[in-house]
Amino acid sequence: KLYGDPTGFSVTAADGYTATATYNNKVCTLTAYRNGQAVFEVALRFVVSYRQPKPAAQPLNRGLMAVKLAGGVLVSWRWRKTDDPATTRFRLYRGSTLIKNSATPDGTITTRTNWLDTSGTTSSTYRLEVLDGSGNVLETQEGVRPWDGQVTYITLEGGAPTDPTSAGATYMPNDASFCDMDGDGEYEIVLKWAPSNEKDAASSGTTSPAFYACYKLSGKRLWMLHTGHNMFNSAHTAMFIAWDLDGDGYGEFMVKTAPGAIDGEGNYVLLGNDDPTANLKSGRGKQDHGSEYITVFDGMTGAELYTMPYHTAYADESTSFWGDSNQNRSERYLAAIAWLDGEGANPSAIFARGYYSGCKIGAYDWDGNQLTLRWLHRGESASKGPVTYADGSVTNLTKTVYGEGCHWISVGDVTGDGRQEIHYGSGALRHDGTTLYRTGLGHGDAIHLGDFIPSRPGQEYFMVHEHKPYGMDLRDAATGEILLRRTAGGDTGRGIMGHFNPEAENAYWQSSADAGLYDTEGNTILSECNHGGGAGLSFRIYWNGDLADDFYGKNVLEYWNPTANAFWRMQVNGGNYVIGNYNNSSKQNPCVSGDLLGDWREEIVTWTQAGNDYQLIINATDYPTDYGVPHLMDDAAYRAQLISQNVVYNQPPHLSYDLRTRYTIERQVPEGGWDVLYTPYPVTLPAEITAYSITGVDAKADTLRMTRLTSGAAIPACTAVLYRGTPGTELKFVPTTKNTSAVSKTYLKGCAADSVVTNNESTNEYTYVYRYDAATGAQAFVRIDEPTLMPSGTPWLRVRGTASNPALPQYYVTKEGIPTGVSSLPDAQVRPTPSHVYDLDGRPVDASQLQRGKAYVTEGRKVVR
Repeated sequence: KLYGDPTGFSVTAADGYTATATYNNKVCTLTAYRNGQAVFEVALRFVVSYRQPKPAAQPLNRGLMAVKLAGGVLVSWRWRKTDDPATTRFRLYRGSTLIKNSATPDGTITTRTNWLDTSGTTSSTYRLEVLDGSGNVLETQEGVRPWDGQVTYITLEGGAPTDPTSAGATYMPNDASFCDMDGDGEYEIVLKWAPSNEKDAASSGTTSPAFYACYKLSGKRLWMLHTGHNMFNSAHTAMFIAWDLDGDGYGEFMVKTAPGAIDGEGNYVLLGNDDPTANLKSGRGKQDHGSEYITVFDGMTGAELYTMPYHTAYADESTSFWGDSNQNRSERYLAAIAWLDGEGANPSAIFARGYYSGCKIGAYDWDGNQLTLRWLHRGESASKGPVTYADGSVTNLTKTVYGEGCHWISVGDVTGDGRQEIHYGSGALRHDGTTLYRTGLGHGDAIHLGDFIPSRPGQEYFMVHEHKPYGMDLRDAATGEILLRRTAGGDTGRGIMGHFNPEAENAYWQSSADAGLYDTEGNTILSECNHGGGAGLSFRIYWNGDLADDFYGKNVLEYWNPTANAFWRMQVNGGNYVIGNYNNSSKQNPCVSGDLLGDWREEIVTWTQAGNDYQLIINATDYPTDYGVPHLMDDAAYRAQLISQNVVYNQPPHLSYDLRTRYTIERQVPEGGWDVLYTPYPVTLPAEITAYSITGVDAKADTLRMTRLTSGAAIPACTAVLYRGTPGTELKFVPTTKNTSAVSKTYLKGCAADSVVTNNESTNEYTYVYRYDAATGAQAFVRIDEPTLMPSGTPWLRVRGTASNPALPQYYVTKEGIPTGVSSLPDAQVRPTPSHVYDLDGRPVDASQLQRGKAYVTEGRKVVR
């Protein structure tokens, strides 16, 4: 009867017995009465699951994407951390046509992961092949069509959810994250749907449950679930974690729940005899009794995998612990992910409650079958506070992070032991939950963790403060040592730090305490730095293709122009603003911002409504770049910080390293003093050397002509220079955005990765490799007669002759017109005249010192005595 009529039924039996059955959300309640009095009741909960066995997960694909621009199609893809830079090469096809890279003999792309296809159209289709050093195809991604401009719209299947309560709230897209949830090698977007009656945690009243949904990039919805009517909903309470927690290649979803939550398959999330319909909320609209849960959900279906009690319920602690009696400070939650055992192990989910006063921070491990509490940090005001471990053991601490919390949480390995620490505002925890340090500066709204002073060992931590004396501090992230402190006259609600100036080693920062822009030593860069369009001080982003952070606040994008000493506006689709709607009131943050697709530049995900349809909008860069940076999510600090970006006052992720430092080319002047540098991206010449560009071929003198370059000159990408310095001198060729037009690309070309070089006699085009003989000091570029695989880092050059001046079999590099070395001698022996004679290193030789059988240079020619 119940199966046929799920609305319920009632029957009457003999001797005054009656029975009723009701059915609601897969729970059947059967009640028996006698003479109107209930004598028996049982509730049966039905769990319906459609989960199938999971096939082996696919590795993350190359994220191939294409953006139609006025000048063609910008195609980009991922460079992975595991790729060998010495051997990995890429072939890019438009349809069946290979797009050839003229900088390499075989047409492959070696040092960058983007390409501006000037012949591309919106109807083009692109295919990418990833090759090893032998030319074997390792991976292929194909069938990618260009976006029509810098944005693409994703219509969300199923539209907005419907309020399951009587409050009648409507729903809009809100915070998001991304992860490969279904193991197919492509990121999915996990989205929070926020109800219209969402409130700040300091408020009271009715709120409807938050919904969470997982979408393919096509807009197909994999699942949707909600956390139930007992969960107060605000930006401070509804944090989530989406990542692969058990290492099987499939993502999981974790969030705090309560009785009444319904998973992605429509089943209640319950423990024991908890009643899903019970009202566990106080008059303030916040749960103050009953069970509170933490739940792991399946990434493919949204099905509940495991639920256990949340590590602290409101009623577990006194109001004095939480810091007030109106459920304000107790309803402040944080969530993060941390690789507590190193990158080679599975990560732990970090869930926390409280930060103005008392706090409890729990680390959870999911092994695919069971969720366990690894440790629990109890932050309280006593000088000693315990950490309780899963086995029940307790460790006393000399101090805790009581009262030190922030409206965000950051994770990164700052001690260098390979295991990540948890940065909790003005304090930090070690990987085992013990206190790393506390500064005592208290609560704040914004934090940033990164390598902001590359010359200092380790990383630095920037924070603004809501407590007196307000202001900001910059500290050593491993010890808490204050490196810079600026106080202010009131609550400093916003602050940003990043490597905004591509020509400066250290980062810049700005806070809402004043309009100034400052460096890490507190020096004033600009006394007034007012960003256009009402921008807020919230985000940094990689966008324009240099190695600096760009500014991103609300819907404004800007880059730092070193020449103008100012931020300059960037556009999206010809307009001054990022396209789409923003979230979370005055914070106006996107759904998510990070390295979602293509190369290492980051995308901005916003949303819009079109009739009854809701759409996510992905905004992407239109700048090509010379740099081949690994996928940002391959950096553990960036990955952890992006996963927790959705938390409270959303903050941007930072890499654990500085890009400018990483791409500084460090060399040592070799014995003999001469060397060649090939640079795949623009760099500045250091002052310690004298450098030359090759400007032509002097057939009569059998040499290459040279032009001396100015010290500090900016060298263009894909250019090689010859230089001389004191042997043993350490050199740094620093990436630059300075104007490189003063130095043109020359005959001298080369490759930083292994590459097959060949000759083309039909066009008089020949390839030469640089040789240096340490024993004799002789050096030259020697022609390669057969196709040859150049070892990594070997400078080589390409010379193209003409009919009247064909490329000769041997070229000799000259120093200001004087040949500096050879590697072989001609058959004919000519006695040099006694005037203007030089040895093969270009040094003058007295005629009386000439030795029989040795080679010399005179009148621009090589001869043998």
